[in-house]
Amino acid sequence: MRQSKFVNKITLPHLHILYFTVLSLLVGLSSVTAQKQQNYVQAFEQAKMDYKNGKLFKVLKLEDYAEKLPSYLQDEAYYLLFNSYVYTLQDSMALVSMQKLLRENPEINPKNEDEKFRYFYQRFQARPKEIGIMVGQNRHRGIVDASRVNKGFSLGLVHNQLLNRKLSLFTNFIYTERHQTLNSRTGRYNLPGTFIGQTDLDKSTAETYDVNPKNFPTEVYHLSGDTYPSFIEVASGLQWNIVKYKNFELFVMGGLALNYLIETTFDNGEIYFWQIEYTDDNGRLQANFPLESAISIAEAQDAEHNTPINLHYLGGVGIRYHLNDGVLFFETRMQQSTVQQEVSFKSESTAFSEIISPFKRQSLKFQTRTFTFSLGYLFRIQRFKSLRR
Repeated sequence: MRQSKFVNKITLPHLHILYFTVLSLLVGLSSVTAQKQQNYVQAFEQAKMDYKNGKLFKVLKLEDYAEKLPSYLQDEAYYLLFNSYVYTLQDSMALVSMQKLLRENPEINPKNEDEKFRYFYQRFQARPKEIGIMVGQNRHRGIVDASRVNKGFSLGLVHNQLLNRKLSLFTNFIYTERHQTLNSRTGRYNLPGTFIGQTDLDKSTAETYDVNPKNFPTEVYHLSGDTYPSFIEVASGLQWNIVKYKNFELFVMGGLALNYLIETTFDNGEIYFWQIEYTDDNGRLQANFPLESAISIAEAQDAEHNTPINLHYLGGVGIRYHLNDGVLFFETRMQQSTVQQEVSFKSESTAFSEIISPFKRQSLKFQTRTFTFSLGYLFRIQRFKSLRR
C-alpha cells in the first residue's frame, strides 16, 4: 500500500517539537496571567497603605481594577472604595460601591458595621434578583397502561428572588405543549386503548356450563385517544445551591405548579371492537376468535378535556454556571399531577354515542407525569429601594 507523503514527513521528533512548542505557549500565557494577577494584588496592598496614610484620592484608583482582583479580595476592595468615597463626600459613588459590595456579599449584617455604613444601608437596601428565559423539551405520559411516552416543548420566563447565598425563591411562567397518546395495547386481549365495557356470555349458556358470564365475554370494547393540549403554567418553590466549585453550582429544587388548559388540538378517538365465540370442548367452553385483529367501529371528530385546571408537585436538579454578569443553567425537572385529567370524545355521527352510551366508562381518566429538560440564561439584577430617612 502506498503511504501518504504527508505522513512520511511527520516523524517522531517533529511531534516532540510541536508538543513542546504548544506546551511552552500555554505555560507562557498562564505565567503572564498570573503576573498580571500578582500586580493587581500588589496594587491593592498599596491602596490599603494609602488609605491608612489618608491618601484617599489615590485609593480611588482601585475602581479601575477591583473587578480583576481575586474573589476573596473583592469584598475588602469595595469596602475600601466605599469608605474613601464617603470621606471625600462623593455619596453617589459610595452608593455604587455599596451596591457592588452587596452583590459580592449579600449576607453582610449592617449591625456589625460602623455608623456611616448603617446610614447608607438604611437609605438603600439591596434586593438581589435573577430574571431570564428558558426553553425545554418534555417527555410526557399519562399514568395508565394505555399511555405512550410522548415529546413536547416548553418556553418560560424565570424569576429568582435570592434569599441568601444558597437559597432562592423561584417563580416560572411557562407555555407548554404536550402530546397525549392513549392507544397502546392493553387488557386481557391486548387491544388498542383502554377497556370500557363488554357483552357477557348469555345466562342460559353460562348456567349450562356452570361459569360466570363476566369471565366469558362475547364482545369487548376499548376506547383510544390522541390529543395535543397546550397549557399556561405558573410554578413556584425553593431552589437550594448545595455545592459550588469555581463558577459552577449544583442545585436542587422543589415546589408546586398550577397549569391551565388553553387549547386542545385533536387527532383521533376510536372505539375498538373484539369478537369472541365459544364452542363445546368435552364439556368445557373453548374460545375462538373470528377476527384476525381488533377493528375500529366508530371514530370521534373532537375531544374535550374536562379538567382545565390542575395542580402538580415538582422536583428537580440542575447546574448553574456564572458567566459574566449572568448565569447559564441546565435543569431536569419532574412533575406529576395531583388531580386526574378526564378526556371525553364527541362525534357528529350517532354511531359513536350509541355504542359508548351503555357503558359506565365513557371517557379516559389519567394522571400525568412529565420530565422536562431545560436550558436558560439569567440576568442578575440588584435593585436598590429607597427607604425613609
